[in-house]
Amino acid sequence: MFKNLTYQQRLRYSGIAAILILTLCYQFSFSKTIFEYNSYRENQKNSSASFSDLNSIQLLKSKNNYLDGILSRFILDTIDKSRDLLAVTSNYCSENDLLLKEYRPGHPSQKDSLRMVTQSITVAGGFIECLKFVNFLETKSETGRIGSVQFKMNSSPGKPASELECTLFIQNIITPKNETK
Repeated sequence: MFKNLTYQQRLRYSGIAAILILTLCYQFSFSKTIFEYNSYRENQKNSSASFSDLNSIQLLKSKNNYLDGILSRFILDTIDKSRDLLAVTSNYCSENDLLLKEYRPGHPSQKDSLRMVTQSITVAGGFIECLKFVNFLETKSETGRIGSVQFKMNSSPGKPASELECTLFIQNIITPKNETK
């Protein structure tokens, strides 16, 4: 069939065949390759976005755990004797020659998103012992956060030494699980 054709006809038919072959190659290989490359790029963008979302979620979880660790020191817990303010104070006073004069449980109040209670406790004794007690509550005890301290010096005419009265205002966070209804 091709032997009977002239060179002009062969050139024309080979040009038409080349166009058909290029069209078929484009349809079956080039367009599919371009489509796959574009989908690869899109998936790459989505995976990097989800990776950054995953990192931000992990960062938020770690920050939340860190804040929970800090706030857990200040949550009111009167069942645990190591966190009950009155039990810790009375034990410390009996061991360190301090006199527990007054304990006032506070009333809950709302501060921003947290419900808080401020308790006050008054101890009396020597100057150094009272300062050691304040230091103990601030650093070693988990009974709450000391909001403020009021010192008052009392001197009696019958006693040779003065007595320091120390009133501490301790704040605790109230969570729904430890709040009485």
